[in-house]
Amino acid sequence: MEEKDSKMYSKLGVYREDSPYSQEECDAIIKQLEELLDGELPEEEQSNVIKRIESCEYCLEQYKIEKSFRQILKDGVLNFTNNIIINNIKQTISKIRNKTFLF
Repeated sequence: MEEKDSKMYSKLGVYREDSPYSQEECDAIIKQLEELLDGELPEEEQSNVIKRIESCEYCLEQYKIEKSFRQILKDGVLNFTNNIIINNIKQTISKIRNKTFLF
């Protein structure tokens, strides 16, 4: 990988050479997008970030990537958690049945 390419991926998000913002600005914007999606962005900053998403195709693209990534993680955690819960319920039912029929 060229030095230029490694710099492009060395920080958060994905910097595009054709972005209207510098890499430092993009890093700051991506951080704000992450904070917005995680519910951590101060309320007074939210409208500015939403306006930027609506007016900048690069910001919108990054927003969609971050939102999709979070949904994939959420779905994976829910599926994993649901499987654990289901298995625990099955084990509990099995224990109850064994105790009930042993008498």
